[in-house]
Amino acid sequence: MKKEKIVFVSIVVLVTVIITGIVVYKVNNSDRFTTADKTGDKREMINPAVQKKIQGDYEVELRAIYKKYQDKWQERAFDDKILTEQKNDWIEFLGEAKNQILALTVPGQYRELHLNFVLDIDGLLNGFERGDATAIVDYNKKISQLADTYNWLK
Repeated sequence: MKKEKIVFVSIVVLVTVIITGIVVYKVNNSDRFTTADKTGDKREMINPAVQKKIQGDYEVELRAIYKKYQDKWQERAFDDKILTEQKNDWIEFLGEAKNQILALTVPGQYRELHLNFVLDIDGLLNGFERGDATAIVDYNKKISQLADTYNWLK
């Protein structure tokens, strides 16, 4: 009887260790997992390593888009030609930039930045489409202010 008890306890311990190992492996190797807070409410969490990668990728990609925008703005300083000869070029460029921004995976801490950047690019795009120089200048300032707030964009 003592031998059977030892075998039974050994099997229970082995199964517990295996199940714990599987759970730990799944949590550490999954992009998302569900957890419960003190009140019992469940919420989905993103693996911290994956979250850090998403944040890094977002910063690199948005910085590249911003740099292209800044380079283009510096290259073609605002003058009367921007609303005539360069209008279609800017409309195409801003449309592509907007689509690139919308295609990014946005980490939670950058939702506000993302929304404002898309709205400001869209405001610029509308300014060019309407030929509204005031709107173009205003939305360019707003984009510059975003870069001042989020220094890593520069």
